[in-house]
Amino acid sequence: MFEDIKKDAAERMQKSVAALGNAMAKIRAGLAAHNAQNPASSQSIKRFSLLTTPPSIGDGEITEKGYVNQGLVQRLRADDVALLFGENHPSVMDV
Repeated sequence: MFEDIKKDAAERMQKSVAALGNAMAKIRAGLAAHNAQNPASSQSIKRFSLLTTPPSIGDGEITEKGYVNQGLVQRLRADDVALLFGENHPSVMDV
């Protein structure tokens, strides 16, 4: 019985990893297309990472009008921001 559970969990994990790889490839391709049309350094995207949790309305990361409060997000998620500007990290993808 436990072997069946372990096998099922392993299969689901493989599917999840494959789906994540496909999603990352699509995001990377979309950002590359954006960069081709927006080559200026102030408009192009060089690196990205997916957050493990969405921005929080309760913490003020999302404004009443639905915009991201960039300054607060940068302060509350300083570790995530530091990864984008640091050395290679597995959670950060180059475009």
